[in-house]
Amino acid sequence: LASMLESTIGITKISSGDLIRAHLTDEYTKSELLKGQMAPDEQKVCDLVTQEISKYTDCILDGFPRWFAQLSTQIHIHAVIYLHVPDEVGISRLLTRGRYDDKLEIIDARIKNYWDKTHPLLEHFKHIGVPVKMIDGNRLQSLVWADAVEIINDFKKKPQHTKGQEVKAN
Repeated sequence: LASMLESTIGITKISSGDLIRAHLTDEYTKSELLKGQMAPDEQKVCDLVTQEISKYTDCILDGFPRWFAQLSTQIHIHAVIYLHVPDEVGISRLLTRGRYDDKLEIIDARIKNYWDKTHPLLEHFKHIGVPVKMIDGNRLQSLVWADAVEIINDFKKKPQHTKGQEVKAN
């Protein structure tokens, strides 16, 4: 979804996963990722993302932050789009996309990490006033994409969109 938005709306996508796979190539990080764990050196991940964000006025963050420790990064989040799909649908999609690390045991670990570490961030964002917009991702891709475009376009029309919300863990 983030790649589609980037190409149609013209807002740069910054994928933490792409940055991790490109820059954190030590054996320990690779082994952790192949177990379905998150990148072990959160400071390096935060530094990579922050460095990339600094190049753009607006961007779409794909996969960041993933846990509370990453909220120490000095970034401004304007809104969160939460693409919701049932776990079994996500598993099916990941198994068919053909990436080297998309194996069932790795995907299961990623899903557990999501529910344990990432999903709780949604409530945190709501609590500090960052708009969280849910999209039902268990529909045709064109409908999901249309919803995301509408959310971003509506948000861009609002004058407060330039302020952003610095996010930090409490």
